[in-house]
Amino acid sequence: MTLPGQSSRIIVVVRNHIFHPKKSLLIPFCNVARYTHRIDLPNRDPEEWPLVAAFLHPSHYNSNKPRINQNNVDMLLPWFHDLQAMFLIKQCDKVYSQMINTSKAYARNQNQLQRAFQVLRCLLI
Repeated sequence: MTLPGQSSRIIVVVRNHIFHPKKSLLIPFCNVARYTHRIDLPNRDPEEWPLVAAFLHPSHYNSNKPRINQNNVDMLLPWFHDLQAMFLIKQCDKVYSQMINTSKAYARNQNQLQRAFQVLRCLLI
C-alpha cells in the first residue's frame, strides 16, 4: 500500500540507464529502497541489472529462476552490498563458504595423492 505522496515505483539509475522496479518488491530484500525513491549505481553494468533484479523479486524464491552459485557470486555480491540486501549477502557468503570447503577438500585430496605417489615410488625403487 502506498502512502499519500509516495510513489509505488523506485528509480534505479545504473550508469545513466533508468529502471523503474516496484518499490514494494524491493523493500523486503533491499534496505536502501526503504529510505529513498532513487538509487544511483554509477559503477555497475546496466546489462547485469535484469539478473540482479530477479534476485530482488519475491517470486524468485518460488520459481526456477537462477540461484546464486560459484559462476555468478562474484558479480552479484557487489550489487547486493550497494543495495544493502543483507539476506542475499548472506546467501553469497554461504556460496563462498562452500567454495572454500570444496577447495580445501581438493587440496587435501591432492596432498594425499602426492603422499601415496611418494610411497609407491619408494616401494618401486
